[in-house]
Amino acid sequence: MKIREIAKEQGSPLSKTTLARVLNKTVEIGQQIPDNLFKAVAEILLTSTNSNQA
Repeated sequence: MKIREIAKEQGSPLSKTTLARVLNKTVEIGQQIPDNLFKAVAEILLTSTNSNQA
């Protein structure tokens, strides 16, 4: 899986959540996040950013 390879290269944690599976199946790398998934992705990014600053 290309997403897993990129995450590993970037040192990003891998997620096995439903959201990750949906994104993997429906969105190509570089594509815009669909409106119906945008809030969930934003919340994960915010949580990740906050935990990296701690």
